[in-house]
Amino acid sequence: MENHSKLQIYQGIIQYILDSTNYNLKNIAELSHSSIGHLRSIHCQNIVPVDFFSESQLVKLYQIILDIHPKKNRR
Repeated sequence: MENHSKLQIYQGIIQYILDSTNYNLKNIAELSHSSIGHLRSIHCQNIVPVDFFSESQLVKLYQIILDIHPKKNRR
């Protein structure tokens, strides 16, 4: 159950970043110090890898995008 919740959260984060930036999965992987394979697994295959240790980096990237995004729209 916890893994399903994490999957939904990570998928939402990844989709938000994809939708609100020009980033692709490779860019997100680089910026969050994740492997592209892990992000593809989450985003495309609905699986959170057991060795996905970049959770906090992905959340930090998401927070940065959220902070920047509203400012971008104000211009």
